[in-house]
Amino acid sequence: MIESVNVTKKFGDLTALNDLSLKINKNEIFGIVGPNGAGKTTFIRIVCGILSPTSGTVYIDNIDIRKDDADLKRRIGYLPEEPNLYMRPTAYELVKYFADLYGVSKDLFEERAEELFRLVGLYDRRNSKVESFSKGMRQKLAFVRALIHDPEILIFDEPTMGLDPATSKSIRDFILEYSKDKTVVVCTHYMEEADYLCDRIGVLNNGKLVTSGTPGELKTLIKKENIFEIEVENPEKVIKNLKDIKIIKFKGDKIIVSCSYKELGELLKSSEGIIGIHSKIPTLEDVFIELTK
Repeated sequence: MIESVNVTKKFGDLTALNDLSLKINKNEIFGIVGPNGAGKTTFIRIVCGILSPTSGTVYIDNIDIRKDDADLKRRIGYLPEEPNLYMRPTAYELVKYFADLYGVSKDLFEERAEELFRLVGLYDRRNSKVESFSKGMRQKLAFVRALIHDPEILIFDEPTMGLDPATSKSIRDFILEYSKDKTVVVCTHYMEEADYLCDRIGVLNNGKLVTSGTPGELKTLIKKENIFEIEVENPEKVIKNLKDIKIIKFKGDKIIVSCSYKELGELLKSSEGIIGIHSKIPTLEDVFIELTK
């Protein structure tokens, strides 16, 4: 459905994307994760036709996005990280404005607007001014704006950034409910969100694709070794005795390490201040930290 072929994007001396190639299949939810500055937003803006690649290109159904095809852009619904909604109109007026830009007929608009407002829980507030909405409500309204023309490709950049847990969950559930028979790209910093939503995930770092696969496949990348969570009283003493044991991360008074049972036994003999040890199943967060350092 979406194929990036050797895409490089430079901003002066800064290389945001470096020869990036990846494929996103039709009707899957594909997650893009990576640290700040990895090139995630740059990539999706190229897919949407907002930015042009310095070299390489992106194809949607074998159509080159550099052709500036208006029909191609109508097939995409894009939710940016900062929606920047107009504040003065009502929610209904704002969505109607964008529907007109996409050429949505009046009858179809009325049907889709009611469906989407009900789906995101804003139907009773559709005639309220946007300026009266909370941040979570504005994010939900941004979904309606992005989807009013019934696009087949949905691109969401940090869809739950800064939202409370309850609103975040409702938006994730909305994405799952609405994305049936759609091709979805989700950029997120939240590994639990990527694990919950995505069929496959691509990890970007320094503008390059480090790896991609299903959440389960990615977790096996560090499952070859045993992962342990060590609770300690004196981290400095324990760290000195870790020697060749790989530290994955620090978590308060706990150290997450990857080692064999033999190495763990040697650590127990030589270290003081270890309160407890727990075997740990790798998470996407562990994989993310290991791959991006």
